[in-house]
Amino acid sequence: MGSIFIQLGVIAAVYGVAIFWTRLAEAIAGSDQDIGRDECLNGLRGTAAVAVVACHINQYMCAFIGVSNPFVGDHLGILAVQLFFCLTAYLFTDKALKGSIDPAHFFANRVRRILPLYIFAVVAALAIALCYSWPAVMPIRQTLNESLDVVTFGLWKTDQLWFRGINMLSLIGVAWTLSYEWAFYVLLVPGNFLWRCGIVVRVCIAAIVGAILIRDFYLSSEQVIWPFFLPGVAAAFSKYLLPERLGRVYLSLALPSVFLVIWLPGFWTPVKLALVTPVFFAVTFGKPRWLGWPPLQTLGVISYSIYLIQYLVLYPSVQMIYTSPGLASVGSRLWMGALIASMTIVLASLTYRFVERPWVARSALARVASASAYSPSSSSA
Repeated sequence: MGSIFIQLGVIAAVYGVAIFWTRLAEAIAGSDQDIGRDECLNGLRGTAAVAVVACHINQYMCAFIGVSNPFVGDHLGILAVQLFFCLTAYLFTDKALKGSIDPAHFFANRVRRILPLYIFAVVAALAIALCYSWPAVMPIRQTLNESLDVVTFGLWKTDQLWFRGINMLSLIGVAWTLSYEWAFYVLLVPGNFLWRCGIVVRVCIAAIVGAILIRDFYLSSEQVIWPFFLPGVAAAFSKYLLPERLGRVYLSLALPSVFLVIWLPGFWTPVKLALVTPVFFAVTFGKPRWLGWPPLQTLGVISYSIYLIQYLVLYPSVQMIYTSPGLASVGSRLWMGALIASMTIVLASLTYRFVERPWVARSALARVASASAYSPSSSSA
């Protein structure tokens, strides 16, 4: 029981540190939020991004102080990733149902939104790995091949990723989720086209997805990841159908569902899918006011940067902790945990300002151009 309170303390401390730095983060990143941004969904982004950071810091803090099973943080971090998948599916399925997806503009905007920061993170990860592996003598061809594997990791997830003897999953491993996001985008466009072909095709699509879902969970009940996009798809379809009072029902189910997600074993299981669904529906339809809190809005704006660059701070910091006798005490390592969280938020605000934001502005201009060139009324509902 004591280990649970320790983990809750670490997680709460990470959130506290992140919130403390939001004023500076807003000053650096800027406050030019989209006018039409959904505050609850943006607050969910910020909350989930910090949860992933807390998960990884909790793992190292537990190792430092002798807690063998950091399950509270692990389950919280996986829940955050699952909610990110739900959020992606919800936003773009809703966009598709409105008939406002032009394939060329859609993929161009996704490239502008995702790749600049990803390329920055990959280059930074390779530079850090090169610093730590500089004395190693490796064939040039092998180094180049390993570099290519690292660059393409965000498109094609692999179980192992090495560069000059460094495990690159410790530096860029969080990008594994991007491969699933890209797969969703690729399937969304033809899926949207087929969905508009009539009721028979819609029934066939639903039957095929259901059959694959049952088959995958039957064959592997633990590591079936793609179904966690489905709550977002379902929420988009239900957006204008569910009565408003159901939002309050989902809100009442959200907290017990989160507790069960953390307590029950397994990560990507049918049970966890059933529990994640009311949590996401609570955000989508219940509209909890606390997600509109300004610090969470700021964290939501820089959430992609928080998520993707956290290992770039964590890996060198942990290496320094392990090799510095002056940081051997528990107190010193706890302070290092707070420093890691602080540096992650500050660096994320900088990468948003100078890497993400210029391309976000271009994406916004492209969306305006796309809306002018592609009228939803020209597409059948």
